[in-house]
Amino acid sequence: MDNPQANIIPALFQGDLVVITEEHQRPGDRGLVFEITRVNPVNWSLSPINGDRPLRCPPELLRKATAEEIAGAQAAPPVAPVHCGTVVTVQGHGWKQPAEQLWCVLRLKGQHHAELGRLGGSTRIYPKVPRSYLTPLTDDQVAAMIQAVEAA
Repeated sequence: MDNPQANIIPALFQGDLVVITEEHQRPGDRGLVFEITRVNPVNWSLSPINGDRPLRCPPELLRKATAEEIAGAQAAPPVAPVHCGTVVTVQGHGWKQPAEQLWCVLRLKGQHHAELGRLGGSTRIYPKVPRSYLTPLTDDQVAAMIQAVEAA
């Protein structure tokens, strides 16, 4: 006989830390822990604790986050802020260009993507690079790279 208590979903409230259940996660949602910021009638508003993009999700797709998941998510670095004209390097899944190549942010496309142009060469524009792939460089880092190229 089935236990009717086995299917009870634990109560979730605004401010709780949750994850999306494994069977409903998108690849980009793996490892993300969300805080419930607003309880709406259908979809709840969620905000990732590591500063990534907010999300709306039905409550039946959520479960409470474990202590290990919370610790792992807090250790994840937030997406670095970039602005138009920022010099960056790019690394990420599916990115085939050399990691040491310098790029300039030409335009921001929403909260998630940037349009990039290669510094010192090609006129090709890369129109939809995820901002999570970008690592902005400081002025000192750019100067050191320029000196290394001039010395070579």
